[in-house]
Amino acid sequence: MKALFLVLVFCVPFIGVSAEKEVLIHRRNKGWFGYKHIAETHTSDLDRLECHNPGFKRCEWNNINDIPISTTTLNYYLGQVESAIDSGQSSGSITWGTVTAAWSGELEGDIVIYFSFDEE
Repeated sequence: MKALFLVLVFCVPFIGVSAEKEVLIHRRNKGWFGYKHIAETHTSDLDRLECHNPGFKRCEWNNINDIPISTTTLNYYLGQVESAIDSGQSSGSITWGTVTAAWSGELEGDIVIYFSFDEE
């Protein structure tokens, strides 16, 4: 719980006031080949992707609406973040134009990833 609190404190500045919608990915207990459980939830304010326990599925979106990029592009960006995490970066941020991803957590535990979308 302490780690999640620290993640929220770290990531809040990256969400940005111009973001229309919050996109959150919570991954925990990744296996060598991926995850067993993948769950998406969508509300008007938040799109959430939960990936946990060792399995064979990729942690990626199937359906997401009301963001300024396609699901395919978002999954590509998520893959870039996953690569950074897998290479040992337990926290950081990456920006692609108007899209920013910020993440923090423990490499062998919980990682929370936030995406924000700035208007041009």
